[in-house]
Amino acid sequence: MGKVIKLYNNKDYSNQLKQVIQKLNKIEDELKSLAVNTATTGKWKEWSDNVQIGNYFVFTEEMLKNTSDKNVDQIVSLIDKLIKVKERIKINNNKYS
Repeated sequence: MGKVIKLYNNKDYSNQLKQVIQKLNKIEDELKSLAVNTATTGKWKEWSDNVQIGNYFVFTEEMLKNTSDKNVDQIVSLIDKLIKVKERIKINNNKYS
């Protein structure tokens, strides 16, 4: 029987995957901001125009999924797909979370 030899440095590979996850986390945050900004300049514009400057509001995923704006729906769908990809990436034979 032959011996299986890994052609990559496991530590380097794991570090690279960690960098990928970190970048995907940043992209996810950016997509969420884009979804909120799209909603507040579109379907939620009237509401947004009436919110006083300095007020804070927490937008939930459920809210973004119910804007009835097809473009926001596409952004949210992309976020969902990105999250699934992150869940499937494995580092050192373990799921990264």
